[in-house]
Amino acid sequence: MRQFSCFWVAMTCYAVAFAGEALFVAPGSFVVFPVSTDLQRLNLQAAPAEVAKVRAFVAINGDPLVDNEGKINANALPVNQLRAALGKVGNREDGLVYITVFLDAKKADRRANQLFQSALVELAKTAGFASAKVLFNVTNDEFDWAKRVLTTEKPGAKEAKELAVGNENVQVYPVQTELSELLTDHADCLVDIQAKYAEATPEVLSSELREQIVDYTSKIKFARKGRVVFFMDSIRDEKRLRAFFDTELKELVKKMGFEKSSVRFR
Repeated sequence: MRQFSCFWVAMTCYAVAFAGEALFVAPGSFVVFPVSTDLQRLNLQAAPAEVAKVRAFVAINGDPLVDNEGKINANALPVNQLRAALGKVGNREDGLVYITVFLDAKKADRRANQLFQSALVELAKTAGFASAKVLFNVTNDEFDWAKRVLTTEKPGAKEAKELAVGNENVQVYPVQTELSELLTDHADCLVDIQAKYAEATPEVLSSELREQIVDYTSKIKFARKGRVVFFMDSIRDEKRLRAFFDTELKELVKKMGFEKSSVRFR
């Protein structure tokens, strides 16, 4: 007998428009997105064997699921609506759904997370998916679900392809869909660096690679150049790491024409 149903009791919720991209939105509760672009898959950091199988992404508001004393609120997640929304995803029989529960650090509890994980995996299976991967996005700042998840600056992004420009060393992506905007925390560009770091110079990125990044960026039309995210391997030398952030990165971002940047290390 499946055990997840004891944790959730369905509640009434209503789908709302989410600029046309999301399959279903339950205000204050969850959002279901189809996964359709390479940038979305890159941001999900799916394992190589899973990349082609990821069909959907679900963001769940974890705040109402756990009270301030760490007790699970069994009435907080509209299970029937979530199952129905997942049932709208195509090719799910051999597919995966990635589910992220957004939580305030004050409410993060290992035991509760394990219960959520088991329940959500089983829920995904009853909706027709082969399996699900459940992650927890825990923040130490005051979490604002509406601002973090439901706010989008990519209206009309349903048909966006988010095509990259680059080569085997680096790929520059425009962030054009609501899901990519969510996964990059409202960035406008993502630079995926695959090249090995320079060894004969104090700089981490070779001058040739930096020139390529600037050139590829210039070939993409951006609606806005606010923040660019760099996805790259870790820099193990602390001295080079400090120099990279203090000088090299700032100069590169300026040449690319962006206001600010952030880095996600693999």
